[in-house]
Amino acid sequence: MYTVPIKPVPNEILAALHRLTKNELRPHGLPTYMVKGPLREGKTLHLRNLDPLGEQEQFECRTRHPEMVEVLSIWLGEQVVKAYYHELQPGQQIYPHSDTDRYFTLVDRYQIFFDITSEHLVIHGGLKPVLSSNFLHAFDASVTHAYYNTSDAPWGFYVIDCVKPEYKTRFAFR
Repeated sequence: MYTVPIKPVPNEILAALHRLTKNELRPHGLPTYMVKGPLREGKTLHLRNLDPLGEQEQFECRTRHPEMVEVLSIWLGEQVVKAYYHELQPGQQIYPHSDTDRYFTLVDRYQIFFDITSEHLVIHGGLKPVLSSNFLHAFDASVTHAYYNTSDAPWGFYVIDCVKPEYKTRFAFR
């Protein structure tokens, strides 16, 4: 399975994630990305966007909401290098894609889905995984994945990248 539920997200972390302002939602990336990138629909709130290799095209390379990044790092026991919330409006999608840059060999990717229903579709490796609301899911970003909001309300989820344990000593971000 490409997406695996690991553990429930504590209520105090869920509440803190929900409190983050949606006024900060904006397009996911650079203008060229917004024309053809897989996340060209929907809006994103970046909590942290750092590239340990310095190879990815950066549109925002800083930490916002550092207190939330610290809470996530402590809870996960791992160093968070990228974290963002992406929200899809009704009828929007994240187009099928896989994440295969060298960056993804250095990180473990996780996702947290809020109040997921049958109208929130996640396709991963051609399959529809069983997802649990308010759970941390391990996620293999190298497998083709896509998301569809067929509901009549906005739907969002968090993506969190942590430096793999074997690389922790090479990269220090605080």
